[in-house]
Amino acid sequence: TKTPEREDYFEPIPGKYHYYKFISTSTGEVYTGEPTDEPEYGVGQEILIIKTDANQHILDAYSYPLGMAELPLSHSLFKYSAKNVILRDNLDIGELKLIVRLPIGDMKCDWGGKIKF
Repeated sequence: TKTPEREDYFEPIPGKYHYYKFISTSTGEVYTGEPTDEPEYGVGQEILIIKTDANQHILDAYSYPLGMAELPLSHSLFKYSAKNVILRDNLDIGELKLIVRLPIGDMKCDWGGKIKF
């Protein structure tokens, strides 16, 4: 049996909802796990998955950094917590109010950007 690639977990399941997948690529400071005096920089990718109804009302959304090494995919899995948001071009990602629930409390997503179709 072939081990699924990380992106395979984010494929849609056929059904009555609409599914959108966005990938963003950015350059910035990266965590390598090694102590260092100088910050290291690299390229990172985030996946944003949005589920809507037929009228584009967002029902659910998740964001995850694809470069994370940890498994299971949980510690950095941000979930939609806003209400009554309609998916549209130039939607500010902040409107999704993405959060991750941790034992020490909720952590808000601070990634900026806009959704482009």
